[in-house]
Amino acid sequence: MARNRNFLIFLLAFTVLLVTLIFTDAWPGLRGPAPDTAEWHWLYRLRPFSRWWLPLVVGAGLVGLMAWWQQTRRRRLGLALLVVGNLLLQGALVYAEKPAVLTELIERTLADETNGYFRLAAATDDLNSLLRSYPSLMPTFPSEHTRTHPPGLILANWLVIQAFTRWPDLSQTIAERIWPLRCTDLWLLDGPPAVAAALAAVALLTMLAGALTVIPTYGLARRLLPEPAARLAAAFVATLPSLTIFTPTPVQVDVLLATTALWCLHEGICRKTNGWLFTYLSGLLLSVTTFSSLGNGALVLLFTGYGAWQWWTKRPSLPFLHLFTPLTWLGVGSGTVWLVYWAGWGVPPWAVVQEGLAQHYELVTLHRRYEWWLVYNALDVLIFAGPAIVLGFLLLFRK
Repeated sequence: MARNRNFLIFLLAFTVLLVTLIFTDAWPGLRGPAPDTAEWHWLYRLRPFSRWWLPLVVGAGLVGLMAWWQQTRRRRLGLALLVVGNLLLQGALVYAEKPAVLTELIERTLADETNGYFRLAAATDDLNSLLRSYPSLMPTFPSEHTRTHPPGLILANWLVIQAFTRWPDLSQTIAERIWPLRCTDLWLLDGPPAVAAALAAVALLTMLAGALTVIPTYGLARRLLPEPAARLAAAFVATLPSLTIFTPTPVQVDVLLATTALWCLHEGICRKTNGWLFTYLSGLLLSVTTFSSLGNGALVLLFTGYGAWQWWTKRPSLPFLHLFTPLTWLGVGSGTVWLVYWAGWGVPPWAVVQEGLAQHYELVTLHRRYEWWLVYNALDVLIFAGPAIVLGFLLLFRK
């Protein structure tokens, strides 16, 4: 107990120190290595204190919710409230940026700097033609994100637009509320109502995806940790800076899919019946994430390592075949979407990977010092995941 108390005191002190450094900008190096070079640099734009009242109120409410969540027996209600609390925190932080919250959400969804997928999806009349020629079209796309990523996110946005096309009355009702928010955007005003309606839906659904990450996190944590620790893990995820500050961003969808995939993998390894179905579903979710971002391919290696670790901790009660079978299904699932794309549109996976990496080198790698990139990615994880999660994980890994 004394050791845990000392560790919690250390976490609190470290977090207060980090927050103080960020608020005072006492150490500009926290924001990036070189503001006058091609390296990234976080802008120091502390929002007006007059607009911080809402994030502070929501944050205080979440602290109270977390305390109640640790004691209550109403598990489902607690999870639902954590999801709602995360959504409110996302909205409150957007309010600190711009009081017109919905307007800001739409602008971020359309911005090429943070997204770019929706505008390209809305401009796509022939999806089949786009998918068949995707590698050759990548250098012509308008944003860096679309030029370096597979077609998954473009496809997802296109499907949302097509769904609203089938509901003209609903699209018109929503569009009439969205158009005034961007009254000078002729591209949006001249487009069909389904585009404006889908734009709002994509922004809000992306936020919801980030909030729903609480549920698979708790489901997995219950299998690995005691109940109080599992509840604490879910509460921490509800307040992750990386899931609340940058909303709405496709990364929020990736995190939901990856966490759910890991939960399914754990279930598949531990179950004696239908384990293959869970591991295949885990791989299928990984396939979806890699079809939206090549960087998510690293998750396949991490999941394979996780499966091997689970088997190692349970040997010799589990034979080696018990590891080989689920990992085989994981591999089959991980390639499903890419194989369907290859079979249906004649595009081999390596064609997209090669062009995506070439575009990434031209747009990013060529202009950066990657030794700085490695160091500052680790620092970003500490800041945007939060000291409690990073240091807590390292402590658990050490044990």
